[in-house]
Amino acid sequence: MNLIPALAAIRLWGISAPDTGTVAEALIQTGQLNWPIPVLVCGGLFFLVLGIILLRRKDEPDDE
Repeated sequence: MNLIPALAAIRLWGISAPDTGTVAEALIQTGQLNWPIPVLVCGGLFFLVLGIILLRRKDEPDDE
C-alpha cells in the first residue's frame, strides 16, 4: 500500500497528521502472544525430565 497519495491528500485538505513518534511505534502489530512461551518451556522441561527418569529406570537391572 502506497501512503504517498494519502499523505498528499491530507496536506491538500489541511488536515494535520498525528505525530507517529519513533520507528518502533510505527511498526504494525502482529497479534503475537507471549503467554505460550513459559507454558511451552515448562512443558518441554517436564517431558525432558520424564524422559531422563524413564531412561534411568530402563537401565537399572531387575531384582528378579
